[in-house]
Amino acid sequence: MNYRNALIALAAATGAVAHAQSVSADRTITTEPVEISETRLPASATATSHFDLQQSTIGGSSVGGVAAQAANFTVGGNGARSFTDTFTLRGLTNTPLFGDPAVTVYLDDLPLGSGFTFPSGLTGFTSAELFRGPGQNTRFGRAGTVGVLRFSTPAVGNGSSDSRVYFGNYDSRGVLVSGGAKNANDVDVYAAAGYEARKGFITNTRLNDDVDGRESTSGLARVRFGGEHSGDWSVLVAGQHVRDGVQPLVPLTGPKFEVNRSEEGITHLDTYSAALRGAFDTPFGKLSTTTSFDHWKMDPATNALDFGFAELEDISALKQRVISEEIDLVSASGERWQGTAGVFASDARTDGTFIRAFGGQTFEQSSYRIKHQSLAAFGEATFKLTPQLSLTPGLRIEGNAKKLNRDELVPEPGSFDRKENSAVILPKLALSYRPDSATEATFGFSTGYKPGGFSGFTGNRSLVRFSPERVAGFDAAITRAVSGQWSATLRGFAYEIHGYQIERSFQTGAEADDYLVVNAPKARSIGTELEVLWRATSELSLGANLGLTNITLREFRDPYTNVDYHGNRAPYAPIYDGAVFAEYHGTQGIFGRVETVLTGRTYYTEGEDPQFSQSSYALLNARLGYERGNYRIALYGQNLTNREYFSAITPGTFHATPGDPRTYGVEVGLKF
Repeated sequence: MNYRNALIALAAATGAVAHAQSVSADRTITTEPVEISETRLPASATATSHFDLQQSTIGGSSVGGVAAQAANFTVGGNGARSFTDTFTLRGLTNTPLFGDPAVTVYLDDLPLGSGFTFPSGLTGFTSAELFRGPGQNTRFGRAGTVGVLRFSTPAVGNGSSDSRVYFGNYDSRGVLVSGGAKNANDVDVYAAAGYEARKGFITNTRLNDDVDGRESTSGLARVRFGGEHSGDWSVLVAGQHVRDGVQPLVPLTGPKFEVNRSEEGITHLDTYSAALRGAFDTPFGKLSTTTSFDHWKMDPATNALDFGFAELEDISALKQRVISEEIDLVSASGERWQGTAGVFASDARTDGTFIRAFGGQTFEQSSYRIKHQSLAAFGEATFKLTPQLSLTPGLRIEGNAKKLNRDELVPEPGSFDRKENSAVILPKLALSYRPDSATEATFGFSTGYKPGGFSGFTGNRSLVRFSPERVAGFDAAITRAVSGQWSATLRGFAYEIHGYQIERSFQTGAEADDYLVVNAPKARSIGTELEVLWRATSELSLGANLGLTNITLREFRDPYTNVDYHGNRAPYAPIYDGAVFAEYHGTQGIFGRVETVLTGRTYYTEGEDPQFSQSSYALLNARLGYERGNYRIALYGQNLTNREYFSAITPGTFHATPGDPRTYGVEVGLKF
């Protein structure tokens, strides 16, 4: 399959469709605010979690911020934005560098690529939705093995602007400005810009300096417009400029916020994304086309890890660009059925360069390029069997082509190429029962898939490839919501996984063969999620969410030590996670929120080695403020008990990333 030609053909078809609709569409644009109408079927409440991001300290949007409030969704943060982070949902995860994500991310309708490109503090996105389960791959063009996270910009036409400024300990400071406007021709514009910075949490005692400071500037602009015969259009542009200090890695056995080494590094990162989307009424339903471009670049990221007798020095440069096209059609709502169908194509290229030295002697200097072309067709239809009972079959057909080019200077000059193609058919079937407007129960079978790939670090051709990961299983859920009083959702899932992808660090006995991805032939994930929200009074709301996941390796023998890990827990997935909160909005202008975020024990190796695990911990966060008219002021604090813990562990280097210590500050806001 020639994916590049398919992508070009798909883009040409999009242009032809857009031209045809500009001639034939019969659409009346009123004086109401122009809204790009939703072009996906409404998601079931049993499989979706919604999050309001406007209550965050500075308004930034990040995957980690959502994960703190979402049951069975966690982020293992390595402190370099999303670089080498792990994102785990229901036990399925990405590998830090070379595997595709199990949870994909959309910015409005712009899909992102690999996990290391996921947003860290992007400005202007005010809400998020987490679509759970493998069955979401019949609704989205880029779909992960087990879910999709979508960040959204706010509704248009409220005519208000918002500004915030904050100051806190560790010399933290930031500012956010956002606003929108609409003219008489029904063209609306929304824009946001932000700046945030702080000193480091980690002190280098030899250099007597805080070394992991952070500084970033981000912005977003969105324009929406339409015409009587041209359909509705939206243009989205977003970007971020990061100039951070070193990635915060400390020895596992030492103090969590001190290092002693002769030099320090930096982490420079720049991203920009753009998407053009059109939505058109057709005789068959609502048609949308989205053309997007995403560019992510980290250059350089440097650090030095102290091992007592010598230091490991690392210089990394990594970039990825993704061009994608998605076409979606949602049928007009009918009495007996409604359906959706789409096609998706993408062309991605990832370039990496790495230099490593130990004790001043370079032992690895290599570069690689991975090209990834993907093409998918997907869809589902919901049939009403009775007024209360609905059946939804769905299907996704996907193909992927990857090519690796690797060049090595040290330890042995040489280069090689590898190619790999794979394709898959992914069916699903779901049954939904709605006895009344407040209650819904669902049960379904679905399948998921994550393509295989190549480990760009290794110079050993026989070890470089890893196979696709395939998931099949069942989801069940029940939700009930009594408007203005309470809501509750209980979910359960059981997945069989074949080819579960695992990262291995320094396991082959050869320095050039580190950071490989290998496959466990079989794994199983079983778990449950509970989400509860209760409006105790008109001013006070109480809520909780809890997730439990048992992810075990059903078949896996270490290819290098021959140790059998059958029955052991898979890495990166905590045993449980959750949050409990109370939120108050008084009629006299006082508001506040207190929350406790819980994370269970997490192993970072499949051997369940306690040395490479983080025990259970809880974080206490709070926010208290006063609002009058257009003005507001708030005090905030995170990790108020100053709990020490690791947010991620890197077993291969015997280093880890400490979680943020106690932070607090004051925020002042103005609406105009």
